[in-house]
Amino acid sequence: MSNAGRALRQVISLDGWIASFDDADTATVHADVVFREGRFGADENDRVRFRLALKRAEIVLLAQDSEPLRVIRASVSRSPVQEEQTQQVTHEVTGEARGKAGLSVKNALNASADLSLEAEARRSITKRRELTEKVAGHLEQHFTTVDGHPAWEVCAIGSGHLSGSPWDAAEKPRLKVKRLAERNADGDKPTLRLEVRCLREDIEISDLKLKEPGKQKWFARRANRDVNLAAAEQVIKEELLSAGFLRVADMSEKHGELMIADLIVSEDW
Repeated sequence: MSNAGRALRQVISLDGWIASFDDADTATVHADVVFREGRFGADENDRVRFRLALKRAEIVLLAQDSEPLRVIRASVSRSPVQEEQTQQVTHEVTGEARGKAGLSVKNALNASADLSLEAEARRSITKRRELTEKVAGHLEQHFTTVDGHPAWEVCAIGSGHLSGSPWDAAEKPRLKVKRLAERNADGDKPTLRLEVRCLREDIEISDLKLKEPGKQKWFARRANRDVNLAAAEQVIKEELLSAGFLRVADMSEKHGELMIADLIVSEDW
């Protein structure tokens, strides 16, 4: 069975697999999730262009009752993990260095020249320092959905947004499953479903601009900004619908739930 998925691809990359089953018919399940900042508005029909990033997301693994797979609950990755990212930053520090200037020839030949008149020369110096600084990271926390499915909430630390992978997909499987049969009712290898969800309030829209430069002053007024924010939300909704999602929440409702990616996860061939 194909493990092709649907996603808001400018913002998230999603992959996953079930490792080979061992002699006890158990296998680890892996989820490869990568967050990034998306850029929207390239379509000629779009009225606005903007950047989009996520501040929070939920990653859910669903084992359907119809599939011959059962989650081994003791294997679920549960420990909260806080990871901070670092970057190399070059700092330039400018200061003044003072030194004694040499006497002019005229003063040197003048016996009455007072050495105290010697001027202090000043020169500007710049020092460069390479430092490793902490930048926004993420907090990962396991929880169970109202339907009883294992899930992980990933939140950006501080005022940042989600960027990169919340975990190493190969080294940190999400859980283990027990295989009850080698084939499901359709004769295929059994599968799981991987979903990534968020609320409208978890979506951060920035650099919102009209594509017609002549209307920027009009756009700057608050009322007009709200109109164009709605236009940006419509772009996001259309992107999700074009990816194949049939139900998308009201984008103007901050607590509206969105599915921004899903994937059928099967045994790694």
